[in-house]
Amino acid sequence: MTYTKEILERVKNAGILQYDIDKVINLVNPEDRAQFSFDITNEETVLCFVYTEGLNSGKYKIDVANYKLAAAEAELKTLEVKREKEVASMIDEYLGESPNKTEV
Repeated sequence: MTYTKEILERVKNAGILQYDIDKVINLVNPEDRAQFSFDITNEETVLCFVYTEGLNSGKYKIDVANYKLAAAEAELKTLEVKREKEVASMIDEYLGESPNKTEV
């Protein structure tokens, strides 16, 4: 079956959004749903290629976003720990206690 550039783009975008095949079929609403379903799962078709390309692109974007989020959370935690240490040091200094001071 031949697909227009518009349909291929919609299928790729649906893949990027991680839509399952049934959702893609409902979105595109092809005349021959059975053939479309076959084509989107047949690795030898352009339809399957663009759908898979979209899925992989979407997963990559999600992974990059998760990595950036994890890095930001780690940086935030580092800053929070640093701030807590600074506050504790300031309190100790204010109270005249040295953080390295040990009682005998």
